[in-house]
Amino acid sequence: MSLFRSRQSSTRFVRLNKKNCTACWSCVEVCHKKALGRIDIFGHRHAHIVHPELCTGCLKCVEACTSGALTAINPGVVVLLGLLVSLAFRVR
Repeated sequence: MSLFRSRQSSTRFVRLNKKNCTACWSCVEVCHKKALGRIDIFGHRHAHIVHPELCTGCLKCVEACTSGALTAINPGVVVLLGLLVSLAFRVR
């Protein structure tokens, strides 16, 4: 068994390019589902995806990322999914 958990570079909705990350942690702070975390070791600092299965595709992390490290995967699908969810709550 490995001591280190393998790191994901994407969820179903967002992709993380660690090389572009400036370690400002804005994305981690806005992720209410706690899908994102921090790597903060001397000389090695960036955001990382801790729990990709928790990502709901709200894209708040992408909006908060000023370095372009986080990008939406197929944003049209995310917008459509968001509309469907909002319609489902209106019907109830």
